[in-house]
Amino acid sequence: MINYYDIKPLLDTKAQYLMLLGERANGKSYQCKLTVLNHAFKNGRKFIYLRRWQADITTKGVESYFADMDIKKITKGKFNCISCYAGFIYFGILDKEGKVKRAQEIGRYLDLNEQQRYKSQSFPDYDYIIFEEFISTGLYLTDEARELTSLISTVARHRQITVMMVGNTISRLCPYFTEWSLDGILKQKPGTIDIYHWHTDAGDIDIAVEYCRSAGASNKMYYGNTQKSSVGVEWDTYNYPQPKKHGDFDLLYEVVMQHDKHKFMIQLMYDNDEDCTFVFVYPCNSDRMTERVISNQHSLNPLWSIDFDVECKPVQMIWHLIQCKKVCYSDNLTGTEFNAILEMMGVM
Repeated sequence: MINYYDIKPLLDTKAQYLMLLGERANGKSYQCKLTVLNHAFKNGRKFIYLRRWQADITTKGVESYFADMDIKKITKGKFNCISCYAGFIYFGILDKEGKVKRAQEIGRYLDLNEQQRYKSQSFPDYDYIIFEEFISTGLYLTDEARELTSLISTVARHRQITVMMVGNTISRLCPYFTEWSLDGILKQKPGTIDIYHWHTDAGDIDIAVEYCRSAGASNKMYYGNTQKSSVGVEWDTYNYPQPKKHGDFDLLYEVVMQHDKHKFMIQLMYDNDEDCTFVFVYPCNSDRMTERVISNQHSLNPLWSIDFDVECKPVQMIWHLIQCKKVCYSDNLTGTEFNAILEMMGVM
């Protein structure tokens, strides 16, 4: 039995920001769309469908996004489809000949990358923003969290609106988690809602984060680690080598790498059995520091650097071994996040 997601408990928090995390195809997006479409029909109010890049919001793509919604039922038979044109979203009427007549305007579709263009525009009757796929395994915008809040201020002005941020658990390296100090997300349990409070000069802001339960669906087309995030509640990972359970290893050197709230211990190891060196990486959950620290946080300490390009032979050897893929990880999640950070640093 498939138990699809119900957004009501999250809406009941009355938070301005609603963050929905979880597996693919569990009903998160459907519930968000149902909420804004019902609101548009019953109250004549509008919404924004937001994506990161302009390529993600083509007219056909937006219409396809709403294709699973029963518009006839939502509008009590008045309309039967969604039609998009020139950045605007409408309830429409599809006739027997396949022609669509646009009727009630209900929203707009925008890309965050172009948020500067919207600053001079007015959105007086917009109550909702749906930001889809806000978690990415690829590139984010520069200062993306600030870009989003800038767009929200343009839409809301002096009003309160609701921002729905929908994301699949594909990567824990998300700028919103660190920029908004959502420290508990990485440890949050499925089926729970955590609320974070921000105090500003303009008033209090609440961010409600729900780690949605699994819908309990199964599909033989998914397998391996992909299955865990697609039809489960685990974060998406890749397979990475892990050290042998038994072996005679000597620790030669170690360095800490820190990126925002993610911190790793990187150890240069010697394998006596194989007569070779390798690198071992594991999460660093303590305040213990090493002689060398590689961090995106600035420091006047001469032993801190922003990358591996330092005048230190052990660090140079560690970097060489990483480039040669002679590295093991404590687990797949550590390997996934460590390598993602290296890409973000532009060193891989």
